[in-house]
Amino acid sequence: MNSLIIYAHPNPLSFNASILKTVQSTLEERGSDIIIRDLNKFFNPILSGEELQSVFTGNGSFDDVTEEQLLVQEADLLIFIYPIWWLGPPAILKGYLDRVLTNGFAFQHTSTGVVPKLTGKKALVIMTGGNSPVDYKRLGLENTPQDSFEKGVLQFVGIETKLLSLLSVPQSSSEERIKFLDLINKQLNHVLNN
Repeated sequence: MNSLIIYAHPNPLSFNASILKTVQSTLEERGSDIIIRDLNKFFNPILSGEELQSVFTGNGSFDDVTEEQLLVQEADLLIFIYPIWWLGPPAILKGYLDRVLTNGFAFQHTSTGVVPKLTGKKALVIMTGGNSPVDYKRLGLENTPQDSFEKGVLQFVGIETKLLSLLSVPQSSSEERIKFLDLINKQLNHVLNN
């Protein structure tokens, strides 16, 4: 199985980095081919007017994005690891989605509606947040982070979401964080077995 990890946290000492190490270790143990894209190390998230015009006139994406699209195309499993900031992904991941999952590559506008073009792929999404699910529910936003990513992005382009986790990190003890990592390991193994 070809696994593409899209990682979007700027702090190498964050809990997200621990999640990345756990996921990578599990995939290596299972013999998966792994590519890790640490967006903060290389990716320019800014979609320029020139690039947008190029995509919409049928001239395609810029070279750096074409490389990312090839990696997405070759992946069987996409794994997104990122923190929730202001109910969504960090700007660098949002920019990645804007620039990489473009019309003509990830979906196609037709006279009968939008056609997803990345069918047959699976995604594992691991989000960390400062608020707990209870906090989001109290605000009437219990499914907002998950729904916007799963339904607004992945389902739109035809990717099947196999797992969506929301981990409340700041309030968690060291023991709870270890349990989170064990849970992620078990869930990832479940995805790999199915």
